[in-house]
Amino acid sequence: MRDRIAATGRAGIAAITADVETAQRRGEIRADIEARQLAFELHAYAMEANWALLLLDDDGAGERARTAIDAALARVGTTQEGVES
Repeated sequence: MRDRIAATGRAGIAAITADVETAQRRGEIRADIEARQLAFELHAYAMEANWALLLLDDDGAGERARTAIDAALARVGTTQEGVES
């Protein structure tokens, strides 16, 4: 079971990393941003929201995660507005 969960987590981070790299090639995320680190951070926000929602019954967790993800993308974006969602 652990191996399946780990594989799913790795696949999720790999997919986000690929999306970040695509956004960098398109000029939407700054080239100096380390794609895997940003992917890890974005994935962490989503995982925490999942934990808080399912285990802590925190109905606002998804919205807070979205706010955190939007802020992270705005910090690394190439425009004043950051990356559009």
